[in-house]
Amino acid sequence: MTSKLELIPARLLWPPKVHDYYSSLFQTAFFLESVDRKRFPDELARLIVVCATGVLFVVVLAKLRKKIKTAVQRRAFRRHHGCQPAQASALPMCDILGLCVVLRMAYNVLNHRFALGVRKLFDQYGTTHTARVLHRSMVNTIDPRNLNTIMKTRFQDCTIIPGREKLIRVLLGKGVFATDGEDWRRSRALVRAGMSSYQYDTARLEVHAAALIGRVEAQGDRDIDSGRIAFEYTFDSATDFLFGEASDEDRASKLQFAKDFAFLGKMARVLAILISQVPFLAWLMHGSDFHDAQKRVFAFVDKHVDQAQERATNPANRSKTKHESIVDGMAATTTDVVRVRTELLNLLLARHVTVGIALSELVYCLSREPEVWTKLQAEVLEQLQGRLPRREDLKLMPYLNHTINEAIRVRPTLSVHGRRATCDTVVPVGGGASGEDPLFVSQGTYVVYSNYALYRNPAVFGAEIDAFRPDRWASIRPATFEYLNFGAGPRFCPGKEMGWTMLAYVTVRLAQEVQTLTARDNRPWEEAKAFSFHNRHGVHVAATMVSM
Repeated sequence: MTSKLELIPARLLWPPKVHDYYSSLFQTAFFLESVDRKRFPDELARLIVVCATGVLFVVVLAKLRKKIKTAVQRRAFRRHHGCQPAQASALPMCDILGLCVVLRMAYNVLNHRFALGVRKLFDQYGTTHTARVLHRSMVNTIDPRNLNTIMKTRFQDCTIIPGREKLIRVLLGKGVFATDGEDWRRSRALVRAGMSSYQYDTARLEVHAAALIGRVEAQGDRDIDSGRIAFEYTFDSATDFLFGEASDEDRASKLQFAKDFAFLGKMARVLAILISQVPFLAWLMHGSDFHDAQKRVFAFVDKHVDQAQERATNPANRSKTKHESIVDGMAATTTDVVRVRTELLNLLLARHVTVGIALSELVYCLSREPEVWTKLQAEVLEQLQGRLPRREDLKLMPYLNHTINEAIRVRPTLSVHGRRATCDTVVPVGGGASGEDPLFVSQGTYVVYSNYALYRNPAVFGAEIDAFRPDRWASIRPATFEYLNFGAGPRFCPGKEMGWTMLAYVTVRLAQEVQTLTARDNRPWEEAKAFSFHNRHGVHVAATMVSM
């Protein structure tokens, strides 16, 4: 008697191609409908086992074939570029999941020493070494040659780390700091259009600097939270640069905008590290308070974009090459309100946070080095003779520039950055016994670098590497990829000029108006548990004003 199983065509059990197998399974399923399952239980069970085994075999075979093909291609790639295995690894042989690295990172974050912990990894394993964090392969490097590669010469082989992209997109939208590829090029072009057409005016900046000085003077000899007033200054001046001066009737809406934007920033600081490691956890930011604040922020910016576009349609303004605000320059380029709004908010976040932290940490350093403060005051007095600084004056004061550069070196606003390889690529050093051979970087690998560790290279920055010594800059000339205060390569910070002007101008004005700065908190500097790099205790000082 012929078995029901034998009636199934052989091609259903052993298809010639992998992609035909699933259609064969459907045909087999239809056939089984006609089989009397009570009469032929053994044949049915045998068929299911054969089908399942066949599927598993084909899947495993396909994956194995892909892995073999990838391994062969990567071997040829390594040979072509002369790549050698990594000189050193922070991953113990027994820890294939990288749990030791994860636990070490968590311990350092909880103990307010994440940046210091990363620096010690470089001290222990060298300027370029490999690691693994759970399922992610990593190359940690502070070698300028490798930084030049991932940020410039092989820029197209890398993308920003997904966690940062996801965080900024959820917070503010798809802007220049949260995109890659063609989207990033369009964003970059729009930002450049706004920046290049902006007419920098230190007279407008003086309004906000004077307000900061007024807050300092109002405190008398009492404790001053310089972090708070620094952020107020950078927020007011950045919104002025971006949106233009607001009328008195807009004061209430501007205060609400500042409050809502600060709330969004707080959400970002709390969840930044978590989302950077597990991007899909961005849903944690969703909630009624978050959405309400975000809607109000968007509405405030959209109003300014609409007004700018109305001005752009005015025939009298069409021939203008310079504008009084960055939104006007962008509105003259595109009519897409959402695009302009997203780019403006990305710029506001970058300038408000980074310049605010830089100013606060600069005050921290100056309040503990009175001789530096005295020397800076002398240069400002000699250069300006009591008048208000112009933009061109800021470039002509070398000690001012040395002081700002040194403060950023000692306390970089972001201690760790990174890129993710979008394809198999290579960095020039880090492989071989000497560490001077090329190192292979597979697709998906994170290439991570630390500004905090990079800026503590005695060969570049001299002795007393952890001390705040602006005089060192009179004799050192770090190369582009040895000092990355505003980034480098195609993703070079588009708001460098705006940020530097905001920081330098208010520093000069403080030197003119404040006689002494004295630290009011003697606790040692400790890193905050946040995405940005700043003192968790805040910066508390006392100031005495110049007597008139």
